Amino acid sequence: MKRKLFIICILIFASFLLVSCVHNISNGFDIYLKEHPTNLSKIDIPVSYSIDPNTKKMIYSFRCFSTGITNKWIIKVGDMLKDYLEIRGPQIFKKFVPYNKDSSISIHIDFAITNYAFKDFRAYVGMKIAVYKNNKLLFSKNYNAIGIREGERIFWGGAYAQRYAVHQSTQSAFDSIMTQFLNDLRNKLS
Repeated sequence: MKRKLFIICILIFASFLLVSCVHNISNGFDIYLKEHPTNLSKIDIPVSYSIDPNTKKMIYSFRCFSTGITNKWIIKVGDMLKDYLEIRGPQIFKKFVPYNKDSSISIHIDFAITNYAFKDFRAYVGMKIAVYKNNKLLFSKNYNAIGIREGERIFWGGAYAQRYAVHQSTQSAFDSIMTQFLNDLRNKLS
């Protein structure tokens, strides 16, 4: 009798582990960014931008014990970068438009995420940014940043806080990279 009960418990537990929810937590990042502005410095020049094709399709997934090990969290990294650039770009530059080869804008910026991870309750981001002036490479640099740690929020908020934590930590990492990049861009243009 005890053996049957043990086997039933194991089967229930195993089926619980096999049933999981998949959450795309990159959705709504644009709304988060609008509700949580940052103070990035401004550069009064028009620029065009592009996102590397591999970055556009980049997806990162993870599981987090504190929010339910059966939940799978999906982050469409390229979508989050696109949202970030569409919201922050016009706030930073005089004009910030998608790249068009027939454009008269002389400065073009290409963004490529080289790595992304959400572990230890924070975002780890690597990004390569290349700047072209009149179709010639002005400079290219790899940037790395670690977003703010969101462990306490996730611990107390559980699955409901996971999306917010990813958004906040990713924004923090993107802001850090953008701050470094803007300083470099100013130095190269002066």
